[in-house]
Amino acid sequence: MFSKSQLVILGIGFLVVFVFILVLLGVIPGLRSDIGTKVNLVVWGVRDSSENFASGIEEFKTLYPTVSISYEKKDPATYETDLLNALALGAGPDIIMIENTWLPRYINKLSPAPIETIDINSLRELFPLVVEQDFTSSGNIFALPLFVDTLSLFYNKDLFDASNIISPPENWDDFKDAVNKLKKVDNKGNIERAGVALGGSLKSVSRASDIVYLLMMQSGAKMVSNDFSRATFSNSVENKNPGTSALEFYTSFANPKSSAYSWNDSFGTSLDSFAEGKTAMILGYSWMMEEIKNRNPFLNFTIAKVPQLSSSEIPVNFSDYRGFAVLKQSLNKTEAWNFISFITGTESAARSFYLSTNHPPALRSLLPECQNSETVSAFCRQTLSARSWPQVDKPKIDAIFSDAIKDILSGQLSVIESVKKAEDQVSLLISESKK
Repeated sequence: MFSKSQLVILGIGFLVVFVFILVLLGVIPGLRSDIGTKVNLVVWGVRDSSENFASGIEEFKTLYPTVSISYEKKDPATYETDLLNALALGAGPDIIMIENTWLPRYINKLSPAPIETIDINSLRELFPLVVEQDFTSSGNIFALPLFVDTLSLFYNKDLFDASNIISPPENWDDFKDAVNKLKKVDNKGNIERAGVALGGSLKSVSRASDIVYLLMMQSGAKMVSNDFSRATFSNSVENKNPGTSALEFYTSFANPKSSAYSWNDSFGTSLDSFAEGKTAMILGYSWMMEEIKNRNPFLNFTIAKVPQLSSSEIPVNFSDYRGFAVLKQSLNKTEAWNFISFITGTESAARSFYLSTNHPPALRSLLPECQNSETVSAFCRQTLSARSWPQVDKPKIDAIFSDAIKDILSGQLSVIESVKKAEDQVSLLISESKK
């Protein structure tokens, strides 16, 4: 016979065992992984290898020993097609990398971060403003980045010295003067050396559309309406048309009738021309450093902040970057967001990624360190003023702007007509995306 106290103890013991069995079976949700159930998170990324994340992953596993990470590097050229095919088959990964302009297209496929993992106030403390603008909607956070890249000015130091230009131009007025000093013209008026690869379409100028967006936004153009129902970059602002003036300025560098003429689409590609020493300046992102060095290891070039309007006191820079997001179909959403929050928001993990990739870090606390870098300081000094705009289909919108450039240079349309046509086409894309 058991005493009353022994029966109580036995009853408690049976209850504990019963609850434990329910947890292991998953009947009590949210606790199973905490008890020891193994979870494997599949992560898809582009460009960066698993080695770039190795240190951060190992650090994460010390806190979450039951969670393993399987990182798969995908081909950038087929990444989105592969992703959409996998989603259609219900076989997608847990975590994907999305471009900073992709949220309007992918928001219905993503699971937002639990507020217990990261909230808007924490986001603002950790990351620059552009991250909130690009990766949040209605107070929900849908992605977090490890880096933020911005357009910067690449220039040939030898050509600058030969032209007696002491420092890179900080505003667009000085930029035009530098272009005219740097370009070389033969006795027939043909350009033998371009001062800058600017003004052409995507055929010749790498990320030409991004450069136009930068100029438009610096000029004060509002790219889309507040409710994201239409494009608005042809609208007047304070009796000026910043979108039109920006595109006119851009194409002037490829207009033979302009005093700024320094480039045309027949010159080849901007990266090749710059690497060969045939062009003194280009605008580009940090990943282009390696591209240029691969083409010409001996080119003496450096990078400065992108020029700004001389009349503006607040700098505006254009960003291009990727962030980690959790797919709605993932069965491990909590663990996935725990990983994203850790790898992007923990300084040691974010630093190891920065040091292994040389990507300008997104984490605010790493910016002082990055701003003293010999290679990416210019990019890091632009992070806090980085901006972008939501695009329902960036490749199509880039092509629309590239065609607008061609229409202007060929004389088929005026700048005003070309900007309005591009605006109508982008508005149509927005409208079709909501059907």
